[in-house]
Amino acid sequence: MANSSAFRAALVGYSRKMGVRGWSGFGWQILLLLPPSLLYFLVRDLSAGQERDAFANAASIVNLQKSLGLDWESTLQQRILDSDWIVAAANWIYIYGHFPVILGSLVLLFGLSRPNFITLRNALVVSGAIGLVCFALYPVAPPRLFDPNTFFDSLAELSSSYHVLQNPKVTNQFAAVPSFHVGWNVLVAVAVYRATNFRLVRLIAMTFPLLMMAAVVLTANHWLLDIVAGLSVAMAGILGASALQRLTNRFAPVAPPERPAVASPAHYGDDVRRARLVQPISR
Repeated sequence: MANSSAFRAALVGYSRKMGVRGWSGFGWQILLLLPPSLLYFLVRDLSAGQERDAFANAASIVNLQKSLGLDWESTLQQRILDSDWIVAAANWIYIYGHFPVILGSLVLLFGLSRPNFITLRNALVVSGAIGLVCFALYPVAPPRLFDPNTFFDSLAELSSSYHVLQNPKVTNQFAAVPSFHVGWNVLVAVAVYRATNFRLVRLIAMTFPLLMMAAVVLTANHWLLDIVAGLSVAMAGILGASALQRLTNRFAPVAPPERPAVASPAHYGDDVRRARLVQPISR
């Protein structure tokens, strides 16, 4: 029974015991996020044997972008390859601006702004579920793998941190559509923007997804249409989070009923004296 109550409290993010601020109950949030994380590796294994489909789908995206006049990835990367600091900045944003930012935002929002934490958590789960279906059914090779002679894999060639934080042997190399790097950064930006009134923090929150959009292209990890798909999934995640919040609110712990105020003896005596003063005078 106690575990059931704790689970319901974890779903909605509060209880009479843990309240709506502080760190009580954070362990339950980790447990809730473990199953979706494990599903990622399941889909990764399913995509391992779909290399032919991944390259065929990438070719389809290239042809579609050419027909739309959006085949800019190679041109944009070639323009910055001679600028070492831009390449390094793009690598840094791609690596450290994704999972570290998401995890840090979740931790801070749980302690400081529980409603926005719940919204972000639910949006990540909903968008993640949509993305995993896309990865399983529509694997896509990123530019760096699709055409190594045209695109430079700056992360693999220049960054040692990339092999630690986003090791290609662990991550799904064909999980290009949608771009979680873009979509999930948008979700973080929305949650942080809502959680604070500081203009500088809000400005940083809204700027970071734009930097990530540039980074995923300049590092040859995503096609432009991957970004569009990532934004679409993020929007679906926000809408799904609202629906999920309404659903989980049905399991919300019942707030303790307010006790009626009891007059103290001293106040009771004052009330009696006031009543006597206002009594009508008998004739």
